[in-house]
Amino acid sequence: MRLDITTHGRRRRATRRRVATEGAVVAAAGTTGAALGFFLARRATHQTARPQRTYDDVTLARKVESEIFRPDDAPKGSVDVDAYDGVVELRGQVKHPDEIRALENAAARVDGVQQVVNLLHTPGTPPKHAPISDPADVRRRAAVPRSPSGFARGPAAPPPTAG
Repeated sequence: MRLDITTHGRRRRATRRRVATEGAVVAAAGTTGAALGFFLARRATHQTARPQRTYDDVTLARKVESEIFRPDDAPKGSVDVDAYDGVVELRGQVKHPDEIRALENAAARVDGVQQVVNLLHTPGTPPKHAPISDPADVRRRAAVPRSPSGFARGPAAPPPTAG
């Protein structure tokens, strides 16, 4: 089994939280320490990594929108979300600088997001522009076959014929 070195800290923290939570539940039920150890060891060996799902661009953008616009005070009308090949782009204007980082972090936590390009700005600051694309990356994306409808899920149904 190969471990991803960039996520080992996150897995370790998640395991600590899970053990603390489950340990408190088992302790509240009055189980002995030996049974608790057996229970936690059994749970730890059966944890499996959830594979990251891939979504088409429209679905991923909507998933990010539903996550970042969930709070009542979210800037729904002033932020646009676009997605292409797992890269999510946030563009628009927010009232406070701390909202910029909060929206970026919320978008990065959505399953299927590989990268977040944050182009948000506050009033009185100039808008940010997307970074210049690498020509090799543009050629790679252009080589991906797309259906006539532009969606990644296969060709669109033919239009109905009159008659």
